[in-house]
Amino acid sequence: MSILNHTLKRLCASFVVIALINGCTDEQPLATGAIPNDIVLSLRNNAVYALVLSSGDSELQFFNLSEKGETPQSLRLPEEKGVGANPLSIALSASQQKAAISLYGYNKIALVNLWDKKVLATVGPEKNGVWAQVDVHLATPLRKAVDAQNNGILESNVTRMALKNPQGLGFLGDNIIVSFANILEYATMKANENASFGPGVAALFNTNQDALSYESFIQLPFMNPGAVVPDNTSSVWVSCAGVFGIKDQRWQALTEGGLVQLSLNSQLKIEHTLSLGTFGGGRPVVTPSHLIVPSQTMAAIWVGKKSATQFSEGKVVFFGPAEQTDTTHVALIDKNRLAVTLFSSNKIYTYTIDEAQEEPILNTKITLYEKQEDTLIRGAGSSAFIQQGNEIIGGVLLNQSAQLVPVRLGLK
Repeated sequence: MSILNHTLKRLCASFVVIALINGCTDEQPLATGAIPNDIVLSLRNNAVYALVLSSGDSELQFFNLSEKGETPQSLRLPEEKGVGANPLSIALSASQQKAAISLYGYNKIALVNLWDKKVLATVGPEKNGVWAQVDVHLATPLRKAVDAQNNGILESNVTRMALKNPQGLGFLGDNIIVSFANILEYATMKANENASFGPGVAALFNTNQDALSYESFIQLPFMNPGAVVPDNTSSVWVSCAGVFGIKDQRWQALTEGGLVQLSLNSQLKIEHTLSLGTFGGGRPVVTPSHLIVPSQTMAAIWVGKKSATQFSEGKVVFFGPAEQTDTTHVALIDKNRLAVTLFSSNKIYTYTIDEAQEEPILNTKITLYEKQEDTLIRGAGSSAFIQQGNEIIGGVLLNQSAQLVPVRLGLK
C-alpha cells in the first residue's frame, strides 16, 4: 500500500521543542559556478570546507567556511569529445582524500584526488570496450527515434539500451556504487509530454589506488534511481524517485518509487525494498534507527523506523498544505541531529533523532534572509552540515541563482 494512503500528520502537531538552537542568518551568499547541484563537507586542518559541484561549469569548488573572504580554489572536470562533463553528484572516500563524481554529460564517473586537485581516472560502465546494456520494455514508442544502444542506429521502439545518466554514488570501502537513470526521452513542460525511462540500475565500480574499473550492475525494481547512501560497511540504500511529469497541472511523480537496500559481497544483491508510492523521494538520511526521505516535489519528509531486519511502514510529515509544491532536502548534522531544508520557503528545521521515538523531535526553525527575500533567488539545490565545537557549520546551495548560503548555528 502506498504510504500516501496512510494517515498524514501535520508538522509540529505532537513535537516537543527542546534545547533551542540560535540561527545566525547574516552570512552573505557566496557565488558558485553555474547550476550548483551537490555539496559535501570535509574537515581539513581544523577548517570546514564545502565542496560544491557545479554542472554548468563542470567544476568542483573548495569553499573554506572557517575563513570568511577566502577565494575558493577549484578543479575543472574535463570534456570528452567536445561534450562537457556536467557533473551531478559527489561522494567522499572514508579518508576524505579522494572523491567519486558522476559525469552526467558523457555517462561516466570520475575518481579525483581532492587536495592535489587532480582527476585520476574517468570510466564508464564498460568492459573490454563493450558498454553494459539493459533490456527495455516501453508501453508506447518514443516521440523521436534515439540511438539507444550507442551503435549509430536510431529507433523509437527501443528494446535494449546502453546504461546512461549516472546520478547518485556512494563508497563502500574500495568500491563505488553508482545509480543510472537510463532516460530515453525527457519531459517537455510546455507541450505537457512526459519522459520515457528504461529500468533503473545500480552499477559496481572498483578502485585500486588511483585506478578505477567497472565490474557489474543490478536492475532495480523502481525507475529513476538517484542518491546512493551507505548504511554500514557492506550495504547502501538507493533512493528511486519514479518518473516525474505533469498531472493535475502539477509537477509530480507519476510512477511508483521507493528505497532499495543493496548489499555487496562479490556482487550487488537486493536485500530490502520499501515502496514510497508517488512520494518522489530524494536523498535519504540513514541512521541506526531511522530512514528519513525528503520529497522532491512537496514540502514533506517520509520517516520510517528500522532495525537490522525490520522496517516500519513509515509516515509522511508535511511542512504545510499537502498540495504545497516545494523541494525538500535532509542532511545529517551528526548521528543524533538532522537538518531539513525547504527551498521554496527559505526554511531550515533542525531535529534530534531519538531511537525510542517514531518521529524526530523538533529543535528549532530558521529562516534564511527573511528581510532580504528579493536579493535571494529561491531554487532547489542541496545542503550539508557538520558540528565543530559548539557550532553547527554548513551551507545551502541554490542552483537557480548559483549561490552557496553559509549557515552557522550556535549550540546553547
